[in-house]
Amino acid sequence: MLIKMRGIFILFIIVFSMGFVSAVASFQVTSFSCSPSEVVVGNLFSCIASVKNVGDVAGSVSTITLFREGSWLESSIYAQAYGSSVDVGNSFEVNFGGLRAVSGGSNNGFSKITLDSVSDFYVADVKVNTIDVAVNAEDSTSSAAMGGSIVTSVEATTYGSVNLVLVWASTSGGCNLGTQNSTQVVSGMGDGSKVSRTWTITQGTSGACGYTISASAIGTSGVASKIDSVSNTISCTDCPVDSGSDSGSGSGSGGSGGISGVSELSVSQKELSQGDSFRFNVSGIGHSLILVNLSNSAVTIYVESERQVFVLSVGDSVSVDLDGDGSSEISISLKSINILTKKATFIITKLKDATIVPSNLTRADVSESNNGSESGVGNGIKNIVKSISLTGVIITLLVLAIIGLLVWYLLKEKRPNKYIQIKVKK
Repeated sequence: MLIKMRGIFILFIIVFSMGFVSAVASFQVTSFSCSPSEVVVGNLFSCIASVKNVGDVAGSVSTITLFREGSWLESSIYAQAYGSSVDVGNSFEVNFGGLRAVSGGSNNGFSKITLDSVSDFYVADVKVNTIDVAVNAEDSTSSAAMGGSIVTSVEATTYGSVNLVLVWASTSGGCNLGTQNSTQVVSGMGDGSKVSRTWTITQGTSGACGYTISASAIGTSGVASKIDSVSNTISCTDCPVDSGSDSGSGSGSGGSGGISGVSELSVSQKELSQGDSFRFNVSGIGHSLILVNLSNSAVTIYVESERQVFVLSVGDSVSVDLDGDGSSEISISLKSINILTKKATFIITKLKDATIVPSNLTRADVSESNNGSESGVGNGIKNIVKSISLTGVIITLLVLAIIGLLVWYLLKEKRPNKYIQIKVKK
């Protein structure tokens, strides 16, 4: 009997232990995703895991920890506390925020998630397309005469699964590529992929040739993109020198003076292709808007003379401080993108004219309207009120006079009766 009881006790311990182990291991990851699905090196992103209680008893998980694979993230682990009890069949979500990639790659991912001490490898199949790009350029010479040729060799290296867009754009000196295409598109680039090309630049006639080459790496899903650029200047050995020239500057618009033949900006609508530029003057100073990259829904632009980079989606607007004085001189709006012609339409507005002058005119109009109301309708109303008030006083006085006369008349008629003598016969 004692042996039998011991056997039952041991069996009970085994069953209880099995139930305990099952309860501990009853949680598992049922979904895992990162947002955005494509990220740029250096940018923050987050991932969300859904964890479900698949056991047969309620329980809780104290700590959920995400482990990176390799070294592409700045931290090796990301832990989140939970601790709440979860009923059988229910799920909860864990948000791993503040993730930042430090290296690019198309196969970056995670090794596992631990639910307390239990490892779950669901996340091992999730990859994050991490985008990076670097570009450099080398010129065949550092100086050239007017009409001379300069060969520029360019190399761009990408990481992640991307399509690459290389764009050459002149920023000063009037140099150009002639009939060469200023844009090159390379599809299907991967980790460590390199692309090389050369452009032959013709020296201009208005000073040092300044140019910019930008490399835009756009994720194959079109979610994220990164731009790297390089700018060089080739001095002109025989260009005429005048007060408006700037032979030592790579500035896009010759910031010390206006662009010859270009009118002062007020409001302008411009349609540009990738690599095109729009030159304009603001307060006598020359500037340029350069369309560096164009996709189906967004563009990347440079605004120079002092370069600023902006990314705009259709409908977006940005105010730009051109001279660094803390106030914006122009606004740029992306009106539309024509995906068939591959052109973007911009509206460029000089803010000081657009906001100050029209607002003064509006105030003047309002002021005139108000003055007209006061001098016309307003004064008429005042006169009517005055007229009504005077008429009321007169009528009141007349009524009082009539009442006074009536009272006087009645009193006059009654007064003699007081003195009537009544004789009584005795």
